[in-house]
Formats: sequence, structure tokens, C-alpha cells
Amino acid sequence: MTGMLSLLLFAGFATAVSAADGRDLDSLQRVVDSLREIAEERMYENDDAEYDTLLQIEQKYGGGAIKITHSPDDIVQMGGDVTVDATTSVSGDAVALGGNMTVHGIVKGDAVAIGGSLYLEPGSRVEGDAVSIGGRVRKSETASVGGEIVSIGPGMGAMLPWIKDTERSMSQRIGGVIRSSFIGYLLIFFLILIFVDLFGGATDRACTYVASDVVKAGLAGFLTLLLTPVIIGVLAVTVIGLPVIPLYLLALVVVFFWGMVVVSLEAGRVWGTRVLPSVSHGRWLALLGAVLLTLPKYAGKLLAAIGGPLHIVGWSLSVVGSVILFVAICVGIGSLVMSRLGRRSMDWNDLDSGAIDPVDPVDPDEPGDRSGVPATS
Repeated sequence: MTGMLSLLLFAGFATAVSAADGRDLDSLQRVVDSLREIAEERMYENDDAEYDTLLQIEQKYGGGAIKITHSPDDIVQMGGDVTVDATTSVSGDAVALGGNMTVHGIVKGDAVAIGGSLYLEPGSRVEGDAVSIGGRVRKSETASVGGEIVSIGPGMGAMLPWIKDTERSMSQRIGGVIRSSFIGYLLIFFLILIFVDLFGGATDRACTYVASDVVKAGLAGFLTLLLTPVIIGVLAVTVIGLPVIPLYLLALVVVFFWGMVVVSLEAGRVWGTRVLPSVSHGRWLALLGAVLLTLPKYAGKLLAAIGGPLHIVGWSLSVVGSVILFVAICVGIGSLVMSRLGRRSMDWNDLDSGAIDPVDPVDPDEPGDRSGVPATS
């Protein structure tokens, strides 16, 4: 169990490094060293019994919230909130892993909340550092902190499965997921209106490369993203290339979103028509494809927002959904690169007879083609 605690602390600290400045890193290093010492020594004791391991603490309290009303040397609680009573003085460090910590009394060491927020109530005193990783430090005006106040990465719960959003209620978390999903789909629909309704022919020609060889398109897109830092570096060392960098980045952003629309349109044709056979217009096919591609990610976020045993399931599903989206975007970017931004379509004569029905090579914008993409002038 001590090894598990050390692993959690190391991973949380490593992830937080990218968000902290030098002063915060010094404070975090001291905190991590202190926590490791606690994990190796006696972690909790009271007047009735002595608990030498974190496992025994979890068996005693069921991993839930605990309220400290006496004066222990150190407090370490995993998977629940910790409250230090106003009459309590903790002579060592107080640590909450995966929960919030509320201090009404005195903590002579460091007060640390990993995966939650740290609340310093009126009259409370922390003689060491006040640290929150994955949450916030909320200090009352009459509370005092002898060391430094460090608050890093409120959004770390999206990356680390054991860090939960314990600051908001379940209804607030679910509402946040619904709002972000709604805004995301509005953005996708706006992009579809641009790249399907206004540039339907070019988008449709790019789709032929997705339909013909999705692996090749994905590799082309991945290489494009991989070479982007190299291209920017080459441009940066030349006087003529410096003004080109903003234009290149702008073009990359356009291709990024356009590629998402391209792969959504093809996904709507291949899978969306099986779900809703009556949908035939390119605009709605693209929207249906986008929903299918983003469904695992948003469903995972929703399950994680519910919390409890579903948190790790939702986090895992969200990671899978993110991988699916990354692959899809690579395929879309690659199809645009291979089609030269939709200026040419795949030569269907080179494809096997078992391939999908080709786009009319004479006029891909003609109404009634396989995509339902409207003709453009």
C-alpha cells in the first residue's frame, strides 16, 4: 500500500510539473518528500487504537469522509474528505488523496489535498505549505499560512483517473458535461455549414481518399502533425520564414477543423445511414457522423461526472474516445493533404472493383451524388 501511495504521489507530482513555476516546484518537492516519509512511518493513531497502514484506515472509515477531533501526529486519508476540527492541532502533515480537506484548527506541518480542494476556514492556521493538486486553495481572510500557497491544475481530473471533481456536486458536474457537449456540437454544426454547404465539392473530393484508403490517409495526417514543429523550426531560423509562421499556423487550424468535417461526413455515409437510413443530405450525414465519433468521449465524461464506481469506467471510456477522435482527425487531415485541399479526387480506376461506389469523376458537385452535398457555384 505504501508503494501505491508513492506511485500516486509521483504521478500527480510529475503531471503537475508542467503547470508550476520554479517556486511552486520547490514547495511541491518538499510536500512529496514529506508524504513519502509519512507513508513509510506510522500514519495515524488515536487514544483507542493504533493504525499503522493506510489499508487499516480505509477499513476503519470505509474510505469515506473523516473528521479529526483529537490531535494526531499525521493524517493521511485516501478516497474521502478530511475535516480538521477547530479544537484540533495536528502536529505533523494533513493529507487528503482524492478528496477535499477543510481546516478549522491548526496543522503544524503541510496541509495537502490531491484531487480535491483545500479550504482554510476563519481562524485556522497552517504552519507549513497549503497545497492543492487538481483543485484550489480557498483561504479565509482570517486564516494564516506560514509557508507557501500552491494551487495547481484544477483540470487534472481529465488526465488522472484517481483525481475526481469533488468540489462540485454531481448535478453540477453532469450539467457541465451537458453544456460543454452542446457547445461542442454547435461548433461542429457551424463548421459543417461552412465546409459542406459552401465548399461541398472540395469536401466531397477529400472524402474519396478516406473511402479508398483510410490507413494511408491517417498516416499522411499523422506525419503532417508530426512534422509541424520541424517546419516551424525551419521557418523560425530564416528571416523570410518568420512572417510565414502565423499563416502556416492559421492554415493548420483550418485544415484541422476541415479534416474533422471530412471524416465526419464519410462516417455518416458509412455508419450513419445504418442508424438513420432516411438521412441523405450531406449536412445531416456529417452531423450524424460527428455524433458517432464523439459519442464515446462525451459518454465517458458523463459517466465520470456521475462518480462512484462509474468514475474510472467513464475516465477509461473518455480516453478511448479521445484516441478515436485523434485518429479520425489524422485521417481527415491526411485526406485533405492527399487531395490537395479538395482540388482533386481519387482516381477510381485504380481501385478494386469491390470498393464503394465512386463519386462521379466528371462533376462531383452535381446534385444527387452519393453524399447529398449540394452543388456549389
